[in-house]
Amino acid sequence: MQVPSFFKEESFKRLLQGIAIGVILTWGIGFTWGGWTYGSTAEKMAVERTSAALVKSFTPGCAEKFLAQADASAKVAALIDVASWRRDSELAKTGFATLPGETTANMRLADSCADEIVRLKR
Repeated sequence: MQVPSFFKEESFKRLLQGIAIGVILTWGIGFTWGGWTYGSTAEKMAVERTSAALVKSFTPGCAEKFLAQADASAKVAALIDVASWRRDSELAKTGFATLPGETTANMRLADSCADEIVRLKR
């Protein structure tokens, strides 16, 4: 079997090829199996986790405020009568699904709060 000239010569070209192959393999293995991420991906993941934690922590308070209204039983019945996929937008109109420091309702919080209210009242 004849060995290609690539493996016979020791040259600067072969050194550069080895470095390039090593860098490509390192990146490939690192990003595939090593758990490496870009900074933008890590920031996106952090924002998603923070949002999920905020929704989870503010859901009980939202449901409590909704149920503490004077005519809560009628509003709960109206919320239950609304199609499940529209409950979040109906609850967002009440203002209870707004996180501190924000001016508009958080739809994830509204959805979670509506689910909690329906769960508590069934």
